Amino acid sequence: MKKVLKLVVNLLSAFFIVSFLSAGTCSVDATATNQFIRCIGASSAWTYMLNLSNWANQLFADNDLEGYIGLSSLRARIDPNGSHASEVNNLVLAKNVNPNILLWSTEWSPPPQYKANNNVNGGTDNNKFLGAESGNPNSADTGYANYLVQYLQYCQSRGINLYAISPQNEPDWNPDYESCLWTAGQFEVFIRAFRTALNNAGFTSVKILFPDTVNHYGFSNLAKTTMNNATTSQYVGILATHLYGAMPSPLSSYGFSYVTNQEWWETEISGGSDLSTIQSGIELAEWIQNCFVNAGMNGFHYWWLNDLVPNNVPSKRFYALGNYSKFIRPGYYRMNATAQPSSNVYVSAYKNTNNSSPTRIVIVAYNKNSSSVSQTFNLNGANVTSVTPWITDSSRNLSKQGAITVTNNSFTYTLPGLSIVSFVGNTSNIGTPTATPTPKIFNIPGRVEAEDYKCCEGTGYHDTDTTNQGGAYRNDGVDIETCTDTGGGYNIGYAVSGEWLSYSLNVTQAGTYNIGIRVASNGSGGTFHLEIDGVNITGTLTIPNTGGWQTWQTITVNNVNITAGQKTLRLVMDGNGSTGYAGNFNYIDFTAVSNTPTFTRTATPIPPTNTPTRTATPIPPTSTPTPKIFNIPGRVEAEDYKCCEGTGYHDTDTTNQGGAYRNDGVDIETCTDT
Repeated sequence: MKKVLKLVVNLLSAFFIVSFLSAGTCSVDATATNQFIRCIGASSAWTYMLNLSNWANQLFADNDLEGYIGLSSLRARIDPNGSHASEVNNLVLAKNVNPNILLWSTEWSPPPQYKANNNVNGGTDNNKFLGAESGNPNSADTGYANYLVQYLQYCQSRGINLYAISPQNEPDWNPDYESCLWTAGQFEVFIRAFRTALNNAGFTSVKILFPDTVNHYGFSNLAKTTMNNATTSQYVGILATHLYGAMPSPLSSYGFSYVTNQEWWETEISGGSDLSTIQSGIELAEWIQNCFVNAGMNGFHYWWLNDLVPNNVPSKRFYALGNYSKFIRPGYYRMNATAQPSSNVYVSAYKNTNNSSPTRIVIVAYNKNSSSVSQTFNLNGANVTSVTPWITDSSRNLSKQGAITVTNNSFTYTLPGLSIVSFVGNTSNIGTPTATPTPKIFNIPGRVEAEDYKCCEGTGYHDTDTTNQGGAYRNDGVDIETCTDTGGGYNIGYAVSGEWLSYSLNVTQAGTYNIGIRVASNGSGGTFHLEIDGVNITGTLTIPNTGGWQTWQTITVNNVNITAGQKTLRLVMDGNGSTGYAGNFNYIDFTAVSNTPTFTRTATPIPPTNTPTRTATPIPPTSTPTPKIFNIPGRVEAEDYKCCEGTGYHDTDTTNQGGAYRNDGVDIETCTDT
């Protein structure tokens, strides 16, 4: 009897010890800033089993609604035979839903003429790239580089500006489908050839992503020749690996000689448990924890959209991914949090700024235990009064719960067994500068204010540091200061070589424009240029010594031809002046000089010369009417659809057979209805 009693006492003691260990506190510190998060996404390669048009909103829309996961990145496949339309269609769909989504592409195999086996498929010993191992690029290097440039040009023609290109998926793997083996030396030579081809074609901002290996063992071997070269390493924008068979390490641990500002991405992972089970969701949470917390990565990508929505039914992994992608938006930063506060409980935390005063925080916790855990979170530097949990577990799918009160910077929440919970809180630090002003679309002809660039680092702008040195208007990394030029407002300051800013344009009429750039410099200024959709439209311009940082002059570039439609303008700083800066920028004016006539509805319209019509009093087409936003309740006029082919409409031919109102491919005619 004594032995039995002793056993019971020991078991109870063990129970209380385990309960105590499982009730640790998670400390979240918003004053600490770790890496920025570029994106969380997946791949649309070979997405023929999923009708993406039916799921694009749930996958890519950025909102706070249940059932939507807000992927911020989409990885497409580059067809090796030049049949790009179906894959690029997926990019167009994603962009239509979320104009700010980051889009990039990977080649699984170069075209066959650049391979030893003369076949896009692999599985044979000679499934190898024919590029040079060292020295100057050969014809395979330059030919393949030009092929990828042609792909970028096709994307651009569809309204898609890619963020990055990966020239080879899994170059250390030789399966019998599209694939190709590369060596470390071949990458170093090809990257030089590819960067040259990109720059020559005007794609100066497109990043080269490599080596995109099976796991980090192959990554280290294939990246080292390039990343130990002082020159070629500068041409690499993103270092990337998959996770199959091994988890990554911090980028600094690989011992490369010239890691500077390259991003560090995970670009593919799948497998594991049945996708319909919560276990598959917990596995995905562990992958993200390894990438963001343990390896300090900037991007995470699941493999296949098909896996997220198998048989057109969202999987648990779909919702588990949403616990991260829906709330951790591009440009957020990871802050400090106790990574494992309790037994089998893991936590990561994020904020929407790089300083110690975030306006929004996100904490993601997952519980691997089969039983629930009461978890306490203590907050430092985040003035949060409540947080809203979103739960994915065996019975709930990214389900929004009631708000939890935060008292004295602390809250306690019971994490269900086998669950992922995202806590989202808005802080009382909200005020100016704002983290992300409402995106603006500038109508051209008109003025573009320099400070109203697009969000976020790497997609809407690039700045060489993470602090707004001017301290005005916005709290991202771009340097903005109060402007004393006529009209006041703000200007871009402290601009240096290598930085750039992007703007959304709606060019309402095609034609010739004079462009005026308002600049200032307290000394000999640096150089810059303007691009539209990746094409340099001004050439290199030099900022003069205006006599002061707030003494303004206008640099004018005349007779620039611009087509109508939705465009991306980029202001690129090319070089610094004697002050160590390129200069200050206030605004950019686009003034129409000789534009294609824009006709309007009148009582007695005058048809354009040589334009056949079907009625005696036609309404002449305009190039691109100003986009309209219809108030509901109210009427939507059928002819006032959005611009342009593939984004605002699709028509099976390119001619307006009705000859009225607009001159794109949609068929419009005069109406006699009331």
